[in-house]
Amino acid sequence: PREPSVTRVLLPEQIELHYHTAGYGSRGLAYSVDFVIRWTATLLVSLLLFLAVSQLDTVLLWAAELSEYFRFIDGLDEITAFLVATVFVIAFAIQWSYALYFDLRHGGVSPGKKLVGLRVIDESGSLLTWRASLLRTIFL
Repeated sequence: PREPSVTRVLLPEQIELHYHTAGYGSRGLAYSVDFVIRWTATLLVSLLLFLAVSQLDTVLLWAAELSEYFRFIDGLDEITAFLVATVFVIAFAIQWSYALYFDLRHGGVSPGKKLVGLRVIDESGSLLTWRASLLRTIFL
């Protein structure tokens, strides 16, 4: 097996910090676990939405207005168009907020990273700032 590379950083206090960069296997496993969690959350929230909508008649008025934006999909009735649009918004929100939340509130350790012993840090060895986490999320 390939040995992980060691990065050395000299802190302003003249302390040398050593940390290992993760290999492809551990990164892939962490990503896979987080992927399953994100999409399970998306599916559960979407299912709850479907159940709630099936019980509400007033949503039909909203759906009729929103369906005008989804006329490019032939054969969709108003409620289906509304649900499709809402699921897309939910999926987008969950996928983007997941990484930001764990980067900023849990020190760069998501459940997948915790499982394999990883943490997201910047090139100086510090925790990510919100800007760095946002850029990381945008480009991943």
